[in-house]
Amino acid sequence: MWRPRIKLLLLLLVLAAPVPVAWAMWHWQWMVPDGVGVEALVQPQIAPLTQWLPEFGDEHQADFYLLLNCQQQCPAERIWRIHRALGRDAERVWRWRVGETLSQSGLPGESLKAVPAPFKAPLALADHQGRIVLLFQHLDDRQILRDVRYVLKRVPAKPDYWLEDQDD
Repeated sequence: MWRPRIKLLLLLLVLAAPVPVAWAMWHWQWMVPDGVGVEALVQPQIAPLTQWLPEFGDEHQADFYLLLNCQQQCPAERIWRIHRALGRDAERVWRWRVGETLSQSGLPGESLKAVPAPFKAPLALADHQGRIVLLFQHLDDRQILRDVRYVLKRVPAKPDYWLEDQDD
């Protein structure tokens, strides 16, 4: 008589145990990893590319655009290496080098435009609609690569059979 009741109580205890454990993890931030998010500024209040970069969307269609601000210094080769390190996802990203004075020629996979960038950070990531998604304040190559991969992983690529007039 007691045996089925004990089995039922043990089963209920096993099934209900994750709830207080999850609450304790949330409440006391216990066993929660720190390095989950991105290190860049997410969705900053900056005008979209269509307002300050008139050639946006005319030349190259991509899922994302890396915008390199060349006002003071221009580490274009570092950003090119980061772009190449993306591997097969590199074709989803196009690079724009913007600044008031651009004296160097463009590297493969990038466009140059002599316009002042509306942001002071050295690097920004924009989506296919021209909205600035991430703003990188510091040029740490590993962190930038990790953050761009994080975004690319969570935003799937459009399939090859996607019609061009079916935009989001």
